[in-house]
Amino acid sequence: MTPDRDELFLQKTLQEGLHPADRDLWPAVAEALPGAARCQRRRTRALRVAVCLCVPVLVAAGALLGRAEFTNLREDPRPSFAPENNTGYAIRYDLTAYALPEELNRSLLEAADGEANGGFSWYISTIGSQTPPLQSPGTHGYDSWLEMTADTGLPLVQSELLDDAACIDTVTLYRPTDWIQIEGMSSEEAADYLQELDQQNRYPVGFTVSWTGEGNPSYLHPRRVNRVSGQLGDYIIEVQADAALSYEHVPAGTTLSNHEVWFTQASALTWENEEYTTDSGIVALMPHCTSYEEPQYRDTFAFFTWDGIYYRLQALPTNGWEDGMTADARAVLKQVLDSFTPAPAGAE
Repeated sequence: MTPDRDELFLQKTLQEGLHPADRDLWPAVAEALPGAARCQRRRTRALRVAVCLCVPVLVAAGALLGRAEFTNLREDPRPSFAPENNTGYAIRYDLTAYALPEELNRSLLEAADGEANGGFSWYISTIGSQTPPLQSPGTHGYDSWLEMTADTGLPLVQSELLDDAACIDTVTLYRPTDWIQIEGMSSEEAADYLQELDQQNRYPVGFTVSWTGEGNPSYLHPRRVNRVSGQLGDYIIEVQADAALSYEHVPAGTTLSNHEVWFTQASALTWENEEYTTDSGIVALMPHCTSYEEPQYRDTFAFFTWDGIYYRLQALPTNGWEDGMTADARAVLKQVLDSFTPAPAGAE
């Protein structure tokens, strides 16, 4: 059986009602196709240098950036950019490599050989196959998203709605592990002192860093977590961004193509995609799970790119799911998307 004509024919036969089964058999059949593993390995070898989650494609600098794209992997199984996947969905996106301000870049390079000195202390999105590092050398914390925008020089989208909303400290800078208790300080005083010190090292926004094997910072992962009210309750809104950085082999302005795959282990789920366009021109992808009347967390993601930076959002209720909350959470996500505005002049 070939991975092209014969496989597509079998998929069409199973999914369009020609097989007398109420249940969609394609995901299980696709995993067990004769020669599937061999075909996947062959495709993977051919694509390993060109496309993978860790080695993005380099496109000529100045190439026109496209918006994020949604691919339903049940309907388009094993595409060239994700040859091992036939369930879930994929989000494809382009990034632009940015040069950091000299002082910030120097401080990151100085941290390259050290242990992780900070990390995300509160994390939601653990379903995706590609998520930012939870801790890394070079982690920075800030008191506001605008302050981080100014310090990094990145054109990060802004949101007065999230700036005014309650925030959850999301980045922790670690205190030295070789701290020595001050002479004469009781154990209770030392515990109180360290607790206060740790509290001072927590920030509402910040970033972690991905590093190349040669010790170059390759990506910044800005992040914030806020609490926003909907019609049926309050929701935790997590915003993650991926910003590519320039270094020796990746000049500033280079376009890097990448992707991530979601819900690959949930083979029975079916998907549709809603494109939501804001007044500022953002086109966000909002996948919808059609397998449940109340899909809950499966339905509360949004993805988009802006100025060559990739953003993923998720909304989760603070007190558990109730009937109607899926639609309410999606409405809150759209409210957040509508609040995004371009970075202030001079941010780049």
